[in-house]
Amino acid sequence: MVGWEILGGTYENVPFTDPFTGTQYNILSIVDRPTLQKGNDPGDFPGSENLDYESQYDGVVFQFDKRYADNWGFSASYTWSKSEGVIPRPHSQVQFNPFYGSKEGSDPAYWTNSFGRLQGDRPHMFRLQSVYNLPWDLMLSANIDFSSGRAHKRIVRVGGLGQGSKDVIMAPGGADDCGFGEPCRLAAFQVVDLSIGKRIRLGDRTELKFDAYIFNLLNSDNELSLQTQRLQTTSDEFVPFSWAKPRRIMLRAGFAF
Repeated sequence: MVGWEILGGTYENVPFTDPFTGTQYNILSIVDRPTLQKGNDPGDFPGSENLDYESQYDGVVFQFDKRYADNWGFSASYTWSKSEGVIPRPHSQVQFNPFYGSKEGSDPAYWTNSFGRLQGDRPHMFRLQSVYNLPWDLMLSANIDFSSGRAHKRIVRVGGLGQGSKDVIMAPGGADDCGFGEPCRLAAFQVVDLSIGKRIRLGDRTELKFDAYIFNLLNSDNELSLQTQRLQTTSDEFVPFSWAKPRRIMLRAGFAF
């Protein structure tokens, strides 16, 4: 991965206390400006010795398939996984957000607590797809997806730095305790989709097709992102910003020949 590489420069430490945990940090304040270039690690500023742009995924998948017989079949899987590392845009809520010409990551304060679970990390995933052949030649299918919520961070804006105020990660991605007794993770994701269809033959190679789909049957308000990952005081709370689409129905009619 390619991101900003911060080379050289002179710094001094500015003490800062996390308002949520009381943890003491020394945030780097720029005295003499460093050189910025594109590279494969954040640079050579103090505290960057073990940092490289990296993404590691470990996963174990258990899958069970019931072959289609006696008018039904299904495929189910459980996945345990861990996705962690340091990416060029760790403050983003999207793991694969293109870097382009963004200035994110061009300041050493940006890289405090940058290693952690990545934005797409979902430790537990259970998925099931099934199909049933009902009377009157009706075909019913179901898709179920229950997953852990996506990881996020807790960020605080720190002032009094030579380079101005900067956002600093206080709790890394997916931390077990985000600073108030709850993990840095969105609510669990759950989706149940159903469909039912019928085919009416009009000849050897011609048929009518009728289908009805119900998406998000449980009308779950699955959270996808936060309004901001920055909590400045202990009275602030994370506020969801976007959600999966609500329950909806789609009808389809077709003609195949």
